Amino acid sequence: IDFGSGSLGSSEGPISSSLNPQSQLQLSRPQSAALTMDLIESRSQAIESIEATIAELGQIYQHVAQMVASQREQVQRIDENILDVETNVIGAHSELMKYYQNISSNRWLMMKREA
Repeated sequence: IDFGSGSLGSSEGPISSSLNPQSQLQLSRPQSAALTMDLIESRSQAIESIEATIAELGQIYQHVAQMVASQREQVQRIDENILDVETNVIGAHSELMKYYQNISSNRWLMMKREA
């Protein structure tokens, strides 16, 4: 295919010569505007994606905060139960010691009676 004077590297020919610099500039402006719009659209979608991710992270952090608060209450309840158990064990030990002393003194009396 010959586009002009027969030389492939020639910048002069029917196609090149029909486009002056001003018409080339006019062709590039719509292309530039289309590229700019594509870039703006791409950035807009990226921003929307980031916003959605941030909103999702906010929900995750709220859920984690609720779980931590719930566990805090459970840990406090367990701590209170441990203190109650400690008090009950000390009281039970004291009662068992009283019972043991009572039995020991009764044995001494029974041995005295039998002898």
